[in-house]
Amino acid sequence: MKNLVILGILFYSSTVWSTEGEALAKQRACLGCHSVQHIGISYPPALVRVAEKHKDNPEHIKNVIRNGKGKMPAHPTLTDAEILILTNWILTLAN
Repeated sequence: MKNLVILGILFYSSTVWSTEGEALAKQRACLGCHSVQHIGISYPPALVRVAEKHKDNPEHIKNVIRNGKGKMPAHPTLTDAEILILTNWILTLAN
């Protein structure tokens, strides 16, 4: 029973991150440059590739969103909560 409750919580959390994260990515124009799944272009990277590459380092994703890196501009107007939502949504894309 305890395992079912834990699985339910994980599924619910993943669904919430997915719904809120995707909506926020659209609202904040992340998807104006990044694709979610498109494989075949190297820049800007598809978010699924970002997730797979940095799945063990969410702090890296948060830092890049906040401060930018390379051609990606900084996003200092995003709140910490928005960055957390975006980061967790990106991480749900990893296989």
